[in-house]
Amino acid sequence: MILLLYTQFFDTFDKLKKNFYFLKNDFNIQWVRTNHELLEHNNCDILLIENNNNNIDEIREIISKAKKSFLKRPIILILQQFDNMMVDELIKLGVKEVIYKNEFWPSNLTKVILKTIKRDRMKKRKEVLNVFLEKSQRFWLTVFDSIPEYAFIIDKNGIIVRCNKPFSNLFSKHPREVIGKRAYDLIPLSILKNINYDDYKNFFQEELNGITYSITTTTFEFDNDKYIVFFMRDITELKKMREHIFQNEKYTSIGILASGIAHEINNPLTGIIGFTQMLKLTSGCSDKS
Repeated sequence: MILLLYTQFFDTFDKLKKNFYFLKNDFNIQWVRTNHELLEHNNCDILLIENNNNNIDEIREIISKAKKSFLKRPIILILQQFDNMMVDELIKLGVKEVIYKNEFWPSNLTKVILKTIKRDRMKKRKEVLNVFLEKSQRFWLTVFDSIPEYAFIIDKNGIIVRCNKPFSNLFSKHPREVIGKRAYDLIPLSILKNINYDDYKNFFQEELNGITYSITTTTFEFDNDKYIVFFMRDITELKKMREHIFQNEKYTSIGILASGIAHEINNPLTGIIGFTQMLKLTSGCSDKS
């Protein structure tokens, strides 16, 4: 942890070092005395600025330059005299804490620094968590949109709460334009007319406007609310292909059956013809007789 102190007084730097001696392994206190030195340091965790003359214009200039160099680093200001109006303006400028240089200022500053560090770490953790949550949400939405089937989720009242792009593209709309609408109004399937969460099939087929859909559902609960997930697939062509294959199989079966019947008829006929020819030879009869 780097503490950068901007002051013209060695006494302030010395007291600060002594006060943080017990944390010397965790804190590296650096001292700068001029604006030029301040701007040369672009790496610190907390910036401490001391101003003994309470010159608001001078303080405003220093803070403005410091914010450009240190971006979101917390700034703590040490003032010689109490000035309520100045404190209000300093807070608006982005100063996190203001310390007055009285007899207790070293210990007060230590408490403020530790509190600022804790608050800053909590803020960073929150930012990291928010980034993680945002990334997770984008990942989930990307996966959901990449599902080729028409996928949507309804609540117990039949209202769409989530849907993927393939489903919304059926209506030439963006998913956010579909969310909040009643599912049956968009796609009037009989299964959507009367929602019964406790008695819902997991797989079925339904035809709508000449298109056959294979529909798979699953139910879940979230925050004590019940939802149903639908995955719909257009199987019209697949159904036609199956019917075509079935017809071919029927014709094939009929051909096999006819061939078998002919074979069964041909077997006794062959025997009859053979015996007839033998009788003709032994009796000496001509073909004509």
